[in-house]
This record gives sequence, C-alpha cells and structure tokens, in this order.
Amino acid sequence: MGAAEADRRVRLFEAFFLALIVAGSTVLYQGIKGMGVSAPSGEGGVVYLRGAGATFPYPQFELWFSEFMRENPGVVVEYQAVGSGAGQEQFFKGLVDFCGSDPPLSRDRWKEYRGRVLQLPVVLGAIVVSYNVPELPADRPLNLSGRVLALIYLGEIEFWDDPRILELNPGFSDIMPHARIIAIHRSDSSGSTQVFTHFLRKAAPDVWGPELVGKAIDWPVDRVGRGIGGKGNPGVVAALKSTRYSVGYLELSYALAEGLPVAAIMNREGFFVLPTAEAVQEAARSALQSLPPTPEGDFSGELDAIVYAPGERAYPITTFSHIILWKAYPDPRRAQAVARLLEWIAVEGEDHMVEGYVAVPPEVRAMILEASRMVTRGGGGGGGGAPARIPAQRTGVPIRHPGAPGLRHGGPGLRSLRVLPQGGDAPGGRPGGGDRGPLHREGPSPRRGGGGGGHLLQPRLLPPP
Repeated sequence: MGAAEADRRVRLFEAFFLALIVAGSTVLYQGIKGMGVSAPSGEGGVVYLRGAGATFPYPQFELWFSEFMRENPGVVVEYQAVGSGAGQEQFFKGLVDFCGSDPPLSRDRWKEYRGRVLQLPVVLGAIVVSYNVPELPADRPLNLSGRVLALIYLGEIEFWDDPRILELNPGFSDIMPHARIIAIHRSDSSGSTQVFTHFLRKAAPDVWGPELVGKAIDWPVDRVGRGIGGKGNPGVVAALKSTRYSVGYLELSYALAEGLPVAAIMNREGFFVLPTAEAVQEAARSALQSLPPTPEGDFSGELDAIVYAPGERAYPITTFSHIILWKAYPDPRRAQAVARLLEWIAVEGEDHMVEGYVAVPPEVRAMILEASRMVTRGGGGGGGGAPARIPAQRTGVPIRHPGAPGLRHGGPGLRSLRVLPQGGDAPGGRPGGGDRGPLHREGPSPRRGGGGGGHLLQPRLLPPP
C-alpha cells in the first residue's frame, strides 16, 4: 500500500472517529434535554451572557442565540454587532463575556493571553463582492479577479469599461458603461476588511502591499475621491444600494437578504467561482490542517490557509468566524451558561443555519464540544457582570431560516430578537440568486491564458484574568 493510500485511510478513520464523538455527544445532549434539566440560574432566575463583535456572523448568531434561549429560558444572550476590532477590545477590557471575530487573535495577542482564552471557529462564510451597475444583467454575474479589485481600491482603475475589467468579461463589452467606479469599504475596524485585504495581498502581492492589510486601513481610493466608507455590513449595503456604479465587499448573507448581485471571483487556480456552500467547503478543507488541536492553541495561521486556498472549486474569499471567550469565569453560573451555549452550537447549530452560512466540519464541532468541557469557574475570570435589570422576556418576531445555504435558495427576511445590532438593522427582504453553477470560466485567465467560453466550472467592569 502506497503512502498516499495509507494517508487517505488514516484521514478517513480520523473523520469517522470524530463523527462518533459528535454523534455520542448529540445523544447525551438530547437525553439531558428530555430529562428536563433546568438552565443555570442567576439573579431572578436568569443568567445574562453578553457578547460583542463581528457583524459578519450577526444573522447566524441571531438565529442561534434566539433558538438557544427558547430552549434555555434561564439564560439571556445579548450580542452587539460592533465589528471584530471593537468586539475584541470590549472583551479584553472585561466589558463582555465573549466576542465574535472573523479573524482569530494575532499571534502576539494570543501569546499575551495564552492559557486564559479559548478560540473557536463556529461558522463558515464568504466575503463577496457586490456591485451597482444598472446596465449589467441580473442573471449573469460579473467576473472579477483579485488583481483588478486591488487596482480598483488603489484608485488605478477608474472606469467600469477599463480594458482590464472587459478582458475578464468579454460578454459585457457592448453594455459596460463608461462610468466612474465608486469603491465602498468598511469605515469601522472590521474582520471582513482584514479578510478582504488579506485576499488582495495574496492574489496581487506586487500591487497590494502588506501595509494595506488589516482590520482598518488607509484606503488609497479615498485619496482620489472615489471611496466611500460604510459602518458594518449594513452600512456597506446601504451605500451600495444608494450609489450607482459602486462596488463593495460584504458578507454573503447580507447580499442575499438584500437581493444584491454577487460577482464570481477568480480563485488561485484561475477559475471564476461563486460563493456556493460547496465552494466554501472546498476552501475550508484546505484550512483544516492549519488548525491547532485544542481551543487553547494559536489560530493565527488559519486565515492565511483558508483565504485564496488551492482547489479549482474553492471560493477564494472564504473565512471562519470565531467566538473568543475566557477559559475561566468567576461566576459558576455564568461559566455553566457559557458551556451550555457552546455545547448547543456544537450539537444543534448545524440544524439552524441561515442562508449564506455553512456549518463547520465535524472536526471543528468536536473542538467546540471540547471547549464546552474546558470552561470552568476560576479566580479572576474575564466576563463582565450582569447588566442592571434587563427584562427577562423576549420581544420581537422569532426568526425563520431557510433550509440550506447557497446562492440558489430564496428565503424570508431576518427579524431582530435579543441580538442588538449597531450601525444598522439586520438585513431584511428576500434574497435573490442566479442560476449559474459554482464555477465558470469566461474570457482569458491571467493564470491559464486562453480564451473564453461559458463552459461550466463552476459594556460592572472586571479586569482580564
């Protein structure tokens, strides 16, 4: 038996073993639920968990937390979508119990808090590029590459009919307008910006320098007067919808919910790929080996592994979104509530997915279960105290969700429940989508050469511990 075949069998065994762990935990979890075990109790019988951070996973967190609270009435989970950078800042200041962050902690930040924080990739998603060009057909996506996007955001490509755009879209040469491109970007410290700029750096390293990678950057396009900043994903949506001839990056779920067109992005192999569930999963597979074996580990290499990942069918701007939490909390009831929330996400989360997001693989779900057992009561824990008497009842309309993620599915709009958005409302409306396959090639590819064609490819403050 060859080395490749032996390696394949080892991986199959590992996947089977992890699946058994998740399945066994599911049976145990469902049994505990059936026995009517009560939720952890706090003042007035309620424990409050507060989080803040990324807007990227906000629609998915909204659904998960509302479903979790429905099944665990003794726990109230609140989440403010303020951006990954602000979320991490609030977390390390002890203002919230956990934070959401698209990128994991930097290696320096992880080393500073090593052994005291846990990082968990909890959901997969995609950063997409949307555009407002009325002349383009709704049923056929625009093709864009990382290089062209980099030149747009550098301010070097000024008009939509620039030959470098038309080269990727020969079918649009007769209808593409001679109109100035307005480049929309995030105005806040954003994990989505870090992911997007990391992609530009990997796809066009000769034009997009390392100083232009991060959660907040000095956008060159702003200096030439053709850039607009939007706060949070909702701010980007609003700017796109109100600005003709604009282009911008945002999380897929927001684009779907608002019916915005989504571009096909050239991946590492030279194929134009739409952000389908399959294309996101393909990219994630390449990143699994970069993940540390424990939630206490260093995840700082994860982003580089999943963005611009190899594979003909891999969507190039795929990312995990994370929950970052303390390993120990001073209040045992809060620790128990956190552990229960993590267990619920690991066991039941994949049955409650919002369109535009993809469940994490079994290996990652097993890591989330491991984290739920690691969370303990400990001296000097980092969670913030319960807020001054928040009403325990839930208000608003329960969220509904479609059956599966992907560009081809329609679905109802999202409704706000206990999750607290900032900088804009949750996306609403009915998502749209085209009928194109996940990969296609059209026009010459800088990597492949050759021509065209249409064939399928498809905020009480506590110090940190």
